[in-house]
Amino acid sequence: ADLLITIIRFLPLDVVENDILPEALIDGGLAQPVPFRIWCCRVLGAVSLRLDPKKIEKLFFKRAMTLCQDTDYEVRRCMCLQLPSLAKSLGSLPSRHELLEEFRELLMDDEDTVREAALSNFVLMLQRSDIESRTKILIPLFRRLCEERAEKLYPLLAKEVGTFLWETRGQLSDADLVFFLGF
Repeated sequence: ADLLITIIRFLPLDVVENDILPEALIDGGLAQPVPFRIWCCRVLGAVSLRLDPKKIEKLFFKRAMTLCQDTDYEVRRCMCLQLPSLAKSLGSLPSRHELLEEFRELLMDDEDTVREAALSNFVLMLQRSDIESRTKILIPLFRRLCEERAEKLYPLLAKEVGTFLWETRGQLSDADLVFFLGF
């Protein structure tokens, strides 16, 4: 399984589109067992780096967003780990806003492991976001997480805050700067 994920980037594009992706999408159905849906998430993350944004939207973007809302926390966690690849590939398409909304939901998930996965990808998502998304979605979201001071997330927040400040240095308000420097 890991080998196939690794070699997706080297396979001919027609093999990826016609053989691997359709099978993975079948495995990603809600009626499928959890390991199959997790497999689908991993394939979607790897395939997204190979396809142009329009093909991603056409072939599997909606499925990826559905997997972010899966009933099983392991599936949500795995799809969350694939979102930076998907964000990178989507560029500035309108669907990117929907992806950020799903990311926000994952950061607020009831399961700690999902929230931890989302937080560990926060800086990657930040780096792949435009200024408007940073100021309207991601900066307020990071501040909210810091204000919550959730015990399990606190070490991850502390680890990410320096990089977060660096990446958002041009978009932070004075009030945000004071808050984060006090964190």
